Amino acid sequence: MIAMLDRLRREPDLSVNTRLIVIRQYAEAEAFDRAEEECRAILKEDAGVEQAWHALSVIQMTRKDTVGAAQTCRQAVTRVGFKENGPIQQLLPALYRSSALLEPVLKEAPPDTAFLFALGRSFLSARLFREAAQTLDLLISAVQPSAEQWITAANAHLAQGDFQRPVEMLQKANGLFPENGDVLYHLGRALISAGKLDEAAAAFQKALALHPDNLGYRFGVGLAQQRQKQWTEAIQTFRALVEKAQKETPFYIDALFSLGSSLERAGHFDEAVATFQKLINLAPQHAEALNYLGYMFAEKGIQSRLEEAEGLVKRALALDPDNGAFLDSLGWTYYQMGRYQEAEELLDRAIQAELRRKADGESISVIYDHIGDNAEKLGQNQKALDAWENALKSKPGDRKIEAKRSVLLKSSQKP
Repeated sequence: MIAMLDRLRREPDLSVNTRLIVIRQYAEAEAFDRAEEECRAILKEDAGVEQAWHALSVIQMTRKDTVGAAQTCRQAVTRVGFKENGPIQQLLPALYRSSALLEPVLKEAPPDTAFLFALGRSFLSARLFREAAQTLDLLISAVQPSAEQWITAANAHLAQGDFQRPVEMLQKANGLFPENGDVLYHLGRALISAGKLDEAAAAFQKALALHPDNLGYRFGVGLAQQRQKQWTEAIQTFRALVEKAQKETPFYIDALFSLGSSLERAGHFDEAVATFQKLINLAPQHAEALNYLGYMFAEKGIQSRLEEAEGLVKRALALDPDNGAFLDSLGWTYYQMGRYQEAEELLDRAIQAELRRKADGESISVIYDHIGDNAEKLGQNQKALDAWENALKSKPGDRKIEAKRSVLLKSSQKP
């Protein structure tokens, strides 16, 4: 095998693709020296061949030379540039998540800002949010950042659940780039996460005023309307987006989902059902839509549609088995069916999953409320009282939960 590859390698005028195949075959035969040699030969002729940089890095990793592989990836970023979703981007987080490799980069003086930005974006894509924030914070402290760099750094903090820092960063960026609609849009998203809904709406409106034809900015306006529970306005916004968006694109699907959820919250049940069914026909693997429609049927408690609800939510869970919201939906469906033991197991798993991901207070409150209702049906009065108490901690002042807890508490105290 190796002799045949050696002969092929000596053939004149081999294409780069053929040479890359030879490299892969050498590596599979564990002829790593030959594979590395051919990678370097390609790069000597043309340093812009990203696949050769990638192949060389993978070979070095296979040989346990992580330092060499990291240096190769860094050279690739310098010579080829950073390509979103490119092969080098996939390797950077795997290598530099090691503090032994990352710390020296962070301590360099002066910092390699182009590489820091590439590394931060790679960490963010790999959901290594702490490393992304650490790297990007260094970047924006070392240079006069671009609008894109401010946005990326803010998003790294936002992904960690830090809501105030992104707002401060993007407000500063807005001062530096007042005409940049993307900064305003991301500022709006950060303000929503921080619960500053009026300011978020204003940021989205400013972005839209700068670029009236930008559908993404108009989508942001709709998001703010949803969070402010302005359902009529949100329906108008998302209906217009559905009409304007290119059919069957991810943006069109997102607009359909937001339209369906706004219709449901406004009490337009049948139209919401039709909207979600249309979405699911276009995107059968859309887990959130499957779950939302299933939960709608379960919440209504329409016996003739509970089996349909079960099927929809199970499809969502098949796509995301540990999703706390989906587990809650199936548990609540079983509650409505009178299958309380099965519901208990799912609801207990749901609350643990949502607590782990630090879900918002309203989501936590809903699941605890469901746990309380189900526990009461099982005669587990103390568990029901504890669950409702936890629900009220997450959503103080909820009168329905307070009333249920008060009634059960009084009945439990009767002699």
